[in-house]
Amino acid sequence: ARSTQVDVAKMDELLSWLKKQNIYAIAKFPALRDYTFGLNNVPFGLPHKSGRGLWMDDNRCYWLNPGSDGALNFLVSLVEELKAMGFNEVLLGDFRFPATDQIKFSGSKSETLDSAAQRLTTACATNQFCLSFLVDDTGFTLPAGRTRVYLENRTAADVKILAEELMLETPAIHMVFLTDLKDTRFDAYGVLRPITSANLDELS
Repeated sequence: ARSTQVDVAKMDELLSWLKKQNIYAIAKFPALRDYTFGLNNVPFGLPHKSGRGLWMDDNRCYWLNPGSDGALNFLVSLVEELKAMGFNEVLLGDFRFPATDQIKFSGSKSETLDSAAQRLTTACATNQFCLSFLVDDTGFTLPAGRTRVYLENRTAADVKILAEELMLETPAIHMVFLTDLKDTRFDAYGVLRPITSANLDELS
């Protein structure tokens, strides 16, 4: 996504309020989609197979190469900054390769993502801080440690199958569904639903 200015003072104020309410704070950002970083760091992006610059998605955003040391170092710095701000967990969204045949990439995409996740976890996850990954591939290998895998746009009928496919040691702890559905089959695992105004009123 294109970079936007963040009001750090307001963010600190919000995090302070969340802590007073004993709310677990999760920061989410698109890990491998970054227009500005891609623009300024072409060697760390995914090149177009034509050889003419980096591949760009329909939203005119560049994607980073998860096999690149430069891209991973950039992600570590972002996660560490969010950790220092006071977030309990960081969720790396878009932790995948783009769904296109127009990029030039050699090697195994799944192995590259697994290796990148392991390196990020080793660098960032601690006993007090969780690093998580929003993925679309159930072949993803979740690194050991304080980590979780998030899934979205899934039906409740598929939750048990997904838990088996991901081969998690403790799926009830390490698997989280992002959904606005109220189906209780999600509740056997982690589930995050959108906050409503009624929820906020309860906290005030």
